[in-house]
Amino acid sequence: MHTHRLTRGILNAIFLAGLAVGPVACGAAGSGPGVASHPADTPRPTPAPSLTGQDIGQAEKATRAVLDRLLAETGTSFNGWVVLNDLGAAHPTAMRNELVGRIASGLKIDEQPVRAALAELARQDLIEPTPAAATNPEIRITPAGTTRFHQLQEAIKQITQRLYANLPPQDLATAHRVLTTVTERANAELNR
Repeated sequence: MHTHRLTRGILNAIFLAGLAVGPVACGAAGSGPGVASHPADTPRPTPAPSLTGQDIGQAEKATRAVLDRLLAETGTSFNGWVVLNDLGAAHPTAMRNELVGRIASGLKIDEQPVRAALAELARQDLIEPTPAAATNPEIRITPAGTTRFHQLQEAIKQITQRLYANLPPQDLATAHRVLTTVTERANAELNR
């Protein structure tokens, strides 16, 4: 699914920035309203770690700052990178309106910033609308755009390896599963 690829392609972090609504218990049994307290001589279980929207937001902001610094070195905007990532990874061509809708939906933003990113990428000769004068031209990544995509993709891969170094694979799998579930639930909430 395009939205899933967009999310993963941006270091799995574009969501819930700043939703600090309190901890979400991760398996703390025997606590909460209606549960009898332990006698004074019985040790209480250690509270389970918790995950908050603030934790997710801080991770998103930190990884986004690293990504933004990398993008600035090449003169690529964040939205421009998302477009290049979409065209470079899956569709070397796309109809402009479809591409704009897909990117805006994936990033949860209005279409205007995506259209501005397309215009900037075209000025840099990284994409090419064909025919240029059409109201809904086919957008094609150029050879220079493909080069920029591969350059950024490789740099992001190296950064990601440093960020995830020495983290147990099972922890990464759990984090992926939790974040995927939170993303699905947040998207469902937005659609209510």
